Amino acid sequence: MGKSVAAGIALFFSTFYILSLNPEILSKAGVPYGLALLGTLLVIVFGNLCSGSFSKTGLIIAPAVGISVFIADFVQATEILNWREAYIAVGIAGIALMITSLKTNWRDTIVSHGLPVSVKSASVAAIGALLTSKAFSFLSSVSQNVSKDGANGLIQFIILYGYIVAGVAIIIGFSIGRTRRKTESNNPIGTILLHMEYVIVVMVGVVLAGIFFPVEAVNKIETLELITVFKIPSSFDVNRLSATFPGFILAIIVYFVIITDIPGTPSFVIPDGSDGKGLPDNMSLQDRESAIRKGYINDSFFAALSPVAGTSPTIYYAENLILKEFGTFKATSAYIVAILFGIVGLLIWVLGVKYNQTWVHPEVLIPPMVTGTILLAIGLMITAQSFLISYPKLKTTHNFTYLPAAIAVIFTPLIGLEFAFPLSILSTLLTGEQVDSEATFTWIRIGAGMVIIFLFLIRFMNFAA
Repeated sequence: MGKSVAAGIALFFSTFYILSLNPEILSKAGVPYGLALLGTLLVIVFGNLCSGSFSKTGLIIAPAVGISVFIADFVQATEILNWREAYIAVGIAGIALMITSLKTNWRDTIVSHGLPVSVKSASVAAIGALLTSKAFSFLSSVSQNVSKDGANGLIQFIILYGYIVAGVAIIIGFSIGRTRRKTESNNPIGTILLHMEYVIVVMVGVVLAGIFFPVEAVNKIETLELITVFKIPSSFDVNRLSATFPGFILAIIVYFVIITDIPGTPSFVIPDGSDGKGLPDNMSLQDRESAIRKGYINDSFFAALSPVAGTSPTIYYAENLILKEFGTFKATSAYIVAILFGIVGLLIWVLGVKYNQTWVHPEVLIPPMVTGTILLAIGLMITAQSFLISYPKLKTTHNFTYLPAAIAVIFTPLIGLEFAFPLSILSTLLTGEQVDSEATFTWIRIGAGMVIIFLFLIRFMNFAA
C-alpha cells in the first residue's frame, strides 16, 4: 500500500465524524437536516476531488464544525437572523475570502506577517472552547435519557459516563502517542492503526448505545430541498431589514475566523525545507508556493459555495498534519478521502431506500453519546493546542503572551465567540506585541473594536429590532 493511499485512509478515519456532527449542529439553527447532510457530503467529496486536482496536494477541506456551532449559536442568540439569512452572510464571507485569495496576497500577509502568535493562538482557543461547551450541551441532553429507575438507572449512568471518560482518554491518548513519535513511519499499515481512535470510539459507542440507549431504527429526514437555498431570501423584504446589520457582523467574524485559522493550511503543513530535510515529494520551492496559492483559492471557492449547497464554509482541517507523519503530500490522499466519504454517503442513501426514507439518519450509525464524546475530545485537544502552537516564521519583538488565548477560552462559553475573539485581539494592546506588518494589525484591531461595538448594540440595546 502506498504512503499516500495510507495517509488518505488515516485522514478519513480522523474526520468522518464531520458527516454526522455538522448537520446535527446546523439543524439547531433551523437548517433542514437533510439539506445540511447532503451539502456536507457534496462539499467534502467534490471539494477534495478539486483540491487534489487543482492544488496537487493531499490536504483536505471540509465544512467547519466550529463555524457551524458559531452560526447556530449566533442565529439563536440574536433572534433576528433566520438560517437562510445567516447562510447569505457566510456566503458573502466566502466570496470576500475568494477575492482575497485570487486578487491579493493579503491572506498570506495576514498569516505570515499581520498577526502575532498570541492572536493566532486565540483563534484556535476560541474554536476549542466553543466545541467543548457544545459537547457538554450534547452530552447533557443524552444524560436526560438515563432511566430514573434504581438499578437500571445506575447501570446506564455508569455506562454513559464511563464511555465518555474512556472515549475522550482514547482519542487524546492516541493523539499524544503520535506526537511523541520522532520519525516518520516506514510501515503504512502501522501508521493507519495509530489513527484508528475514532473507529474504536464509534464502534464501542454504537454497541453500548444499542444495548443501553436504544433509539428508533430509522429517523425521518426531511426531503432534500436543495432549491430552498436559492429562493429569494426574506431579508430583502423591507420588514426584514433588521437582519442586514447582524448578518453583516456575522460575515465579518466568519471571514476573520477562517482567515486566521492556521493549523491545517498549506502554508503551515507543507514543509519549506528549513528543517534541513528538504521539500517533500520532490517539490521545488516554486511548486510549494503554487500549491499554497492554489490551495487557498480552492478552499475559498468552496467556502463561498458551501452555503449554497446547504452547509457551513469549508476550512483546512488540522488533521492535515497527519500527512507529515506519512511523509507525503500527494493528491492521492485527498482523492482517497473523497472516495471514502462518497461510499459512506451512498451507504446512508441505500439504507434509507431500504427503510423507505430519503436517507437513513446518521444518528442511527453514530448515536448522540458518540458524537458528544468525540466533540468533547476534539474541543479539549484544540484548546490545549492553542497554548502549545508556535509559528517560527513570525517575527515578534516581544515575548509571547497567553493573554488573548486565555480570554478566548474563558469568555467564549460565557458571552459567545463573536464577542470573545475580538476581545482577545484588543487585549494585545496591553501586551505591546508587534508584528512585521503593523499597518495590517492596526486595521485588524480597529475592526475588532467595531465588531464589539456593533454586537453590543445588537444584543444589549436592541438596536436592530
